[in-house]
Parts: sequence; structure tokens; C-alpha cells
Amino acid sequence: MVNSIQKGKGFERQVVKILKDLTSSEWKRVPMSGAFSTINKSEDKRFFGDIFTEDSKYKDLVVECKKTKAPITLFELVNPKSRITEWLTQTENESKGKEWILIFSWNNSKIFFLCPKEETVQLLNIKKSMQIGKCRFGLFE
Repeated sequence: MVNSIQKGKGFERQVVKILKDLTSSEWKRVPMSGAFSTINKSEDKRFFGDIFTEDSKYKDLVVECKKTKAPITLFELVNPKSRITEWLTQTENESKGKEWILIFSWNNSKIFFLCPKEETVQLLNIKKSMQIGKCRFGLFE
């Protein structure tokens, strides 16, 4: 049985591979799965999220990853008390004013993303997205 930490690390490695395919840049997992900047009180923006790159083109982008067991429903996309809303709030807070993208999935599903700006979608060469409220939403592939 895979525990949640292993599942999260595996998901982050999957996202790293997709980002590399989309951008042709080298991406890496942040040490300690994003907790590095919090524990070390680091202001190095590379470590604000879960994944980073040394490529200066993406220096102001925070990438946050979430993998969950239970499916995300359409209702959760509009429910202010949902997991998605909690994740968005966490991502916005951890990004400290930088651009961000929240990449998420659940067991046996495709990978999806939410981000506030179309420019982020274009920067990462993501092909399938749409506007939902204040965010861009789509398939992360």
C-alpha cells in the first residue's frame, strides 16, 4: 500500500516530467516537498512551491501540486468551503505575490490545473484550458 507521502512525491515526479516535456526546461522537486522555504525561513522564491526550475524564464512562477484519493467534483470548483478553495488559498499565500499554478489530480484521473492568468497557461505551453471564475482551468498535459 502506498502512503500519502510516497503518493505525493510520485505525483510531483510526474508533474516534473510533464513540465519538462511542455517547456524543454529542467524542473526539480523542492526538497521536503515545498516545506523547505517554511522550515528554513527561506525567501528564495524557487522554493515557495513544490517544483522549481533554474530557467530564468520561469523565475516568478510558483508550482504547487496536490494529489488526493477522493475525486474532485464540479461542485467543489464553486464551493467556497471545498478542498480546491483551501488549496487555492494555500497556493496564493505561499506564492507571496508571485505568479502561481495549482496542479492537482486524484486516484485514477487525469491531471488538472488552476491558475489566475492566461499568461501562465501560455508560458507553460498548455493547450487545453478555459476560464472558470477568476481562474484558468484545464488539463495539464
